[in-house]
Amino acid sequence: MPTSHRMGMALALTGLTVLSGCFGAEDSAQSTPDSTQTPAPPQETASSATDADAAVASEEADHTEPTDEPPTIRDVDFAELEWTEWVNEVILTPSEGAEGYQFEVGEEVHYADVNGDGHDDAMVSLGQTDERWVEEIWYIWAWDPDAEVAYQAGGPVARGASCGDYVESVAAGEDHFIIEEHLWPQNADHDCASTPSIHVTRHVVVEDDWPVMVSPVRAHGGMCPQILGTDDLWPVEDFEFRTSPDDAATLVGEPEPAGFSEADVWSRPWLYYPNWMLVHLAYMNPADGPPVIEGDYTPCGWVYLEEDTRPIPHDPYVPEE
Repeated sequence: MPTSHRMGMALALTGLTVLSGCFGAEDSAQSTPDSTQTPAPPQETASSATDADAAVASEEADHTEPTDEPPTIRDVDFAELEWTEWVNEVILTPSEGAEGYQFEVGEEVHYADVNGDGHDDAMVSLGQTDERWVEEIWYIWAWDPDAEVAYQAGGPVARGASCGDYVESVAAGEDHFIIEEHLWPQNADHDCASTPSIHVTRHVVVEDDWPVMVSPVRAHGGMCPQILGTDDLWPVEDFEFRTSPDDAATLVGEPEPAGFSEADVWSRPWLYYPNWMLVHLAYMNPADGPPVIEGDYTPCGWVYLEEDTRPIPHDPYVPEE
């Protein structure tokens, strides 16, 4: 800046200082803040209060205990449950063992809602193995959501054993269990090294706590001893064939059997029920369509007898109520 301009500005500022001297002390007294006074805190805005509340709520949410989910059958340790093993007629808890038996729960457990109650059920095997004998027996366990416990639904649905029937696979469908098995005709002579001659894939559900087959036909869903091929067939007449030994059980359904014969339960005493006879169901294949059942598998059903004069194989095993 030029020197003449700086001098002019200096003179002007001096004049202002002189003129304002009369007022300086008074104005200074009024405008200078008292250094001993505490400044007022800043006013909290609505926005900052909202942010603080949100932070507290978030912190509380982080410390909220998670809500416990109700148990399901998938939480069950089947080795700790009490089993009714119908084939060998014994009650046991696998983890504790049983006198004379060394049963173990199989590694495969299959889950599906097979009784339509909205809760998964399970298909589990119980097996025993030693140097001379292998046996695997499959059962269905249903889930009681009110009591939050699993329970066995009826008797065994499949069994594989040394020199006997062979269960090739078990799987879970959307609303049923799938069992692929190879079976020998009952009392037939066979070579233990051979594969059983009857091959079938069955779909099984649970109705009124009993296994029911729904494919390839609707019938009894438990183990069904296979016909030897020489049994005499009886006419259906007025007999009703049910899916389980119970008056309330459903009928076997369409197509209707063309005949039936008594199944031999002497070697399977768990299938003996007073006044209820397990029978083989025979079907007439249509002349212009596929057979009702592929292969040689014969399904089973139940017939009620007003008078039961059958000999009792031996006192059958009946689970405690």
